Amino acid sequence: MLGYDTRNKLPYGIHYNFTDPAQLSGSMVLSVGYVGTLGRKLLSISEANGGNPELCLSCGESGVMPGTQECGRFLEDQTFTRPDGTQVFGTRSPFGHKFGTSFYEGNWANSYYNSLQASLERRAGNSSFLFGYTWSESLDNGSFFNDRVNFVDHSLSRALFEL
Repeated sequence: MLGYDTRNKLPYGIHYNFTDPAQLSGSMVLSVGYVGTLGRKLLSISEANGGNPELCLSCGESGVMPGTQECGRFLEDQTFTRPDGTQVFGTRSPFGHKFGTSFYEGNWANSYYNSLQASLERRAGNSSFLFGYTWSESLDNGSFFNDRVNFVDHSLSRALFEL
């Protein structure tokens, strides 16, 4: 099941660059530049009915009847038996175990891209030679739409990529 968060805003990007060319000789130009992009309010998918961590922790070790299943990773839909015999039917919230996995599509993702770009161009007669180098860094939690972000804290899904 996929839902659309009604508080979504329009995603946007901010692009910026600064380049400083320098004439080294009559036939050679060196350019050094800083280029960046910020992406804000990017669409991403998040679990809408994830497991409740506190409830899961309470259904572990001494929180369940000896010999019965304890709560753990990927066990949000299981039934756990308390020491007094009562049962906990899954740990999903806020919709409960009957709804299972559900997703929201929302504006939780952001991206940052920064780079240092350098080029050296040399003209010789009818020929031109261009050498370029780019060092860049990207930090985001929305580079691929189908990746799910952490449903408790979306900022925990950010990743650093150096190219």
